[in-house]
Amino acid sequence: MTFKITVVLRVSGRIDAEHVSELRACLLRYGPNVVLDLDEVQLVDVAVVRFLARCEAEGIELRNCSRYSSPPPGRRACLPSARFGGASPSDFT
Repeated sequence: MTFKITVVLRVSGRIDAEHVSELRACLLRYGPNVVLDLDEVQLVDVAVVRFLARCEAEGIELRNCSRYSSPPPGRRACLPSARFGGASPSDFT
């Protein structure tokens, strides 16, 4: 019998560029079966959006994300249900 353990990291509040290294460390610590739940995230900046896009491209599941308009061809753009700190969605592509 094989078991698959999934770790759900629930993130809340505001995520800035200064938090990316800590998030990255958490993802590395828990391995490939990790899910980022962004339901309670209220504000992100451009660096975080780019980080989340890389996470998704590497196969990390992002839960409770809003899509923004005009993602690059072939990519599923995903943002937390949050306001964008000083940026518009077009800044993320």
